[in-house]
This record gives sequence, C-alpha cells and structure tokens, in this order.
Amino acid sequence: MSTTILSFQNRVVIETLHNEERSLRYIANYLGFSKTTIFNELHRLNSEY
Repeated sequence: MSTTILSFQNRVVIETLHNEERSLRYIANYLGFSKTTIFNELHRLNSEY
C-alpha cells in the first residue's frame, strides 16, 4: 500500500469542490486520485476543523 501525497493546491481544490457538494467520484476523477484518497483527505480535514 502506497501513500499518496497531496499538494496544498490539491487540498484547496478538494475543499472547494466538497463545499460545492460535488461527489467523491467527481473530485477523484477531476484530480486523478482514487476515491479513497479523497475520502481520507476529507475525513482528515473534518477532524482538524
């Protein structure tokens, strides 16, 4: 299992698209990451804020 490192810009895009109520699949396809990576990032963001 490898770890995906997201850039700050990717995190901003994830947060923006999530706030626009886009689906995990849409965000993952848009950025070229797996749905799991996006899910994990959103879960991490929600626990920090």
